[in-house]
Amino acid sequence: KQWYQRRVPITAGGDASNVDGETKEKTWISPEERRRQVEEEKARKRKERQEERDNQKKLQTAEQLFQKEWMKPREDLSLTDSKELPLIPPVETSLPVSLFGEVIQISEFFHLFGDHVDLEEEFPNGVQIGVLEKSLINNKQEGMFGDLVNFLLKLCFALLEEEDEEEEKLAQRYNFAYSAPSLDLSQVTMLPSVTWHTAVETKEDDTLPWMGAAQALYFTDYYLGTPLHKIQLDSYTVTEVLRLHLLGAGGRVNGANYYGRGRVNHRGMFSDHDDPCIEIRNRDPSLLRMLTISNVFDLPPASKLTILSTLINEVLTFAQFREIIEEAVDGSRDAKKEWKSFGSEIQKKEKEEAATRYREWIASRIKIKEDKKKKEKSTDCDPALIPLL
Repeated sequence: KQWYQRRVPITAGGDASNVDGETKEKTWISPEERRRQVEEEKARKRKERQEERDNQKKLQTAEQLFQKEWMKPREDLSLTDSKELPLIPPVETSLPVSLFGEVIQISEFFHLFGDHVDLEEEFPNGVQIGVLEKSLINNKQEGMFGDLVNFLLKLCFALLEEEDEEEEKLAQRYNFAYSAPSLDLSQVTMLPSVTWHTAVETKEDDTLPWMGAAQALYFTDYYLGTPLHKIQLDSYTVTEVLRLHLLGAGGRVNGANYYGRGRVNHRGMFSDHDDPCIEIRNRDPSLLRMLTISNVFDLPPASKLTILSTLINEVLTFAQFREIIEEAVDGSRDAKKEWKSFGSEIQKKEKEEAATRYREWIASRIKIKEDKKKKEKSTDCDPALIPLL
């Protein structure tokens, strides 16, 4: 076939681009030239796509290197992009700064375990930090400090009674000898404070500390005919009951019987060395001397916070609260595992969706190619001339 140039005359109703009546020339391109232009266009687009892929690959590599360098542990002083910490307004408190942490600790205990100790019955508004600070500074008997001491002492006595009942049930179940903690009341001949200090100063006999604690524990049985935990607590009796409770720590277990087996097992191999009351008694004996000659409400704020912290730590040693803490730890561990599994499921789902999109894209490309082949077969002329038809 031969192809020639053809001149087309422009009439009045012709192309509006040439209004002067001139002729317009159209140059027909040979198929070989057309194929060459198509191949050049394809090569140019292929080169552009390759350059774009290379640029994306370089960018991803740079990002990976940056993240790898960013995740390396470095010293704080070596960082160059550090920002100054914002200025936080200081907490206004009437207590010394060194005691503020203990106040937060006490408030946190009642916030976490308030539902388990029926806190709303005694404190409908909860344990507020501001009210607690005022009660620690003031020496008034009516205040949150006295109410908290009474509340914690009653809670300790109730938990001890439950422990005794559980110990008795355990003895009946396994048929071993059980005898409640007791002491020959004829041995209670001196004040518990004097007996305890005498026992602490005497290091020759290991039974003396236990005897001193037992004398303090059963002091009210001998002189008042009433156990310590059944004495009515009010602003007049709370000081002496608190003193006897601290001194009587460690006097409930006697090595001559099986009492304390369940106590040791349920409290996580608990021993007298783990008792917070015994710890404070050995660490700060001046506190017990002050309770002997003065009222608990006249103590300085630091001593008041020490008493509250000691009673709270004693409550946390009982099996009931240990189970609550263990359940919370197990729940946190299970939640962490569930969160990890949830994240892995999300990643798996995203990968499946990406694979589905890729398969759909491949299927669409195949369909486009098949349609193109069918269209090429349906035409009789050269495929390079299709755009010119």
